[in-house]
This record gives sequence, C-alpha cells and structure tokens, in this order.
Amino acid sequence: MCVICRKEVTDDVEELRIYNCNDIEKIPSYPNLKELEIFECDKITTISQYPNLEKLSIKSSNIRTFPYYPKLKELQFWFCDKIKAIPYYPNLKELKFCYCYNIEQIPYYPNLKHLELCWCDNIKRISYYPNLKVLMISYCPKITLIPYYPKLKLLMIYDYENNNKLIINNKINIINNNKIINKITL
Repeated sequence: MCVICRKEVTDDVEELRIYNCNDIEKIPSYPNLKELEIFECDKITTISQYPNLEKLSIKSSNIRTFPYYPKLKELQFWFCDKIKAIPYYPNLKELKFCYCYNIEQIPYYPNLKHLELCWCDNIKRISYYPNLKVLMISYCPKITLIPYYPKLKLLMIYDYENNNKLIINNKINIINNNKIINKITL
C-alpha cells in the first residue's frame, strides 16, 4: 500500500513518489505538486492535471496519455510500452525514453537541451532542437539521420546496428564495433 492509499499525502505536497502500488487507479490532484515519480503501478492509466508540475518520471506503467503541463521541464519514461506519442511541452529541457518500444515520434521542443533515447525501436527520426547540448542514443535501429545541432557538446551512440551507416551532421559515418572509423563528406 502506497502513501496515497494510506492517506499520508497532504494537498500541499510538492514531491510525490509512488512505487509498486497496484491498489491505486488514479492519483488525486495536488495543486502544488512539482515532481512526480510513478514506478510499477499497473492500474494507473491516466494522470491528473498538475499546474505546477516540473518533473515527471514514469517506469513500467500502463499510462497511455498525458495532459498538458505548462511548467514541465523534465520528462522520463522507462519501460512504457503503451506510449505512442507525447504532447508538446514548451518549457521541456530534458527528455529520456528508455525501453519504450512503441514511441514513434518526438515533438519539436525549442528549449530541449538533453535528449536520451535507448531501445526505442520505432523512432525513425530526431527533430532539430536548436538548444540541444547532449544527445545520447542507444539501440534505436531505425534512426539513420542525426541533424546538425549547433550547441551540441556531447554526442554518444551505443550499440548502433543499422547497416553500419549513420549520417551525422551531413557526413556519412561508417561504424564498426561502435566506433566511427571513417567519415565521408557529402
């Protein structure tokens, strides 16, 4: 039984973490909530509107849709097979998808600075994010093109297996054993 089921949460709560609770189907509305983590709560399929939410982390969930969170800055998903798309959040700065096999597209986020994708089998392309500084990709086999990001400081690619070719910044890179061995200018 979680803190919500035990009625230990007050309306002025700012951070809430719910772990391994299969008794709760809906999280009540908390007007001051800024951070929400939901881990392995199978009965929760939707999330309420939280006007001050800045960080949302979800792991192993059946959540399918999300409301609009105007202040959201950080969004993380782990093992969320039901998610196919996410809404536009104008203030989003950090986004992480890991083992989300059905996500197909990531919207354009003009303020995004950190993007991490791992084991997202159906993502085919990454949009241009003008403020992106960190891009980490691990086993996303359908991604074949990475746009030029003028502010990019860190690019990490792991377990790339898409015919050993990847276009980064308008150059074809031949990848062998996860190391770039040849660059061909277009």
